[in-house]
Amino acid sequence: MCIKLMAVYLYIVGGTRTYETLHANLEPALPALSTVQLAVRTYNAPALEGELRMRGLKSFLTERGLPLFVWVSEDATRITGRVEYDSPTNRCVEFPPPLDQCGMPDVTTFTATDAETIEELFRKYPTAKNAYVVLAQPLQIGAPPFWLMLFGTDNKFKAQEVVNRWRFIKSRAAEQGIVVVGFSGDGGTLTNEFNFN
Repeated sequence: MCIKLMAVYLYIVGGTRTYETLHANLEPALPALSTVQLAVRTYNAPALEGELRMRGLKSFLTERGLPLFVWVSEDATRITGRVEYDSPTNRCVEFPPPLDQCGMPDVTTFTATDAETIEELFRKYPTAKNAYVVLAQPLQIGAPPFWLMLFGTDNKFKAQEVVNRWRFIKSRAAEQGIVVVGFSGDGGTLTNEFNFN
């Protein structure tokens, strides 16, 4: 099982070509690419930009017998942004979505209705330079984190928008019976100056 997890990690971090190269050189030690891809599909829900995966978090916690208490953290990491068309949602992804009143990304802004609309999106919006990831860390030693949401961003937002997102996440977690005990982002933690309650 440890080899399979390592192989999945190598595939996720390095991509298909890197894994194929490693597998060709370490064939007896690494499972076939098709085996790794099947494992990723089986254990990993598709990543829909801007989707808050609260039901997935509930399943993740209950299937592993973990307590329904989590710490939520979020941060951005630099990416080589490239806009792609996502056919299942009929949207262009990797434009930085505007944040709504709850601090959540409004990904419906980039619906790809026709070629002219897509061309207009490229004229109007920059390509995202960061991937923003929100994780939930179960409060049990050794428990892996769960990714709640991800979206492309230009990292231009206000502190109050972040606090609004935290409030929204806390309320959605409560609907699933999950208690969010705290939040952090960029190395900081929530302070009372934003009147979170």
